[in-house]
Amino acid sequence: MAVAAVLGLVIGAGAASPAGTATGDCTPSPSWGTLASADVEAQVVQLVNAHRAALGLRQLAQAKALTASAEWKSMNMAGYGYMDHDDPAPVARTLTERFTVCGYPTNQGGWGENIAYGYPDARAVMTAWLNDPPHKANIEDPDWTTIGVGAARSGSGVMYWTQDFGTTGASAPTPAPQPQPQPQPQPQPQPAPAPPPATPTPPPPAAPGEADTAGPEAAELPTLYAASPGEHSEGDHAADSAVTTPGELAADPLVEQHSPELPREELRRGPRR
Repeated sequence: MAVAAVLGLVIGAGAASPAGTATGDCTPSPSWGTLASADVEAQVVQLVNAHRAALGLRQLAQAKALTASAEWKSMNMAGYGYMDHDDPAPVARTLTERFTVCGYPTNQGGWGENIAYGYPDARAVMTAWLNDPPHKANIEDPDWTTIGVGAARSGSGVMYWTQDFGTTGASAPTPAPQPQPQPQPQPQPQPAPAPPPATPTPPPPAAPGEADTAGPEAAELPTLYAASPGEHSEGDHAADSAVTTPGELAADPLVEQHSPELPREELRRGPRR
């Protein structure tokens, strides 16, 4: 069976009104219906704040007292099958009395309420409220600072919705946006030290038993000495070999070698935590 979707609203005075009489309680009976999850209620709050933000209006903080009042109202309408701001049963009372019993100080702040039934989800009911000028004006009231939302499903599957607004009673202050961390300056890499100059390698010493290339003078040789066939005399050996005077450098000087400078790698670090 199709169910007609219906809206209702009430707007309290902008100034505080006398506190209502504490009548009844603020605990809904489980037999009235099934309370929607906190995620469903949060979706309505998010849609309200998104709409207000687009208009440059302040964001509304959730208030425990308003949430308790809204949840009780939606459950009560689902259980008794009606839609009205005053409560007919189990104890007849006005909206102001319900707000007071649920903990909202009606003598210290203004209040307002939107109700509806027959809309299947948060977006559908918000679209309906925003398409109706009085409900839209209630959502856009610049004096509101707090909100509470309740949604409940009746035994026959019909959804009931309640939005309660206030000017006080926030459960917690709206968190301020966190500042963006400032980037930390990156340390500059230290230049790589230059390699030490290469040390020339001294020539190896003469092997044991090798004759001194200078050799003795010819006058010092015995007169009967003769070189054996195939043997070079000290003089011949000295003539065939390059003579190096002790302390004199070789003909080709050693070229000093330097290792090429190492490439520099840029050091990168993430920001400090």
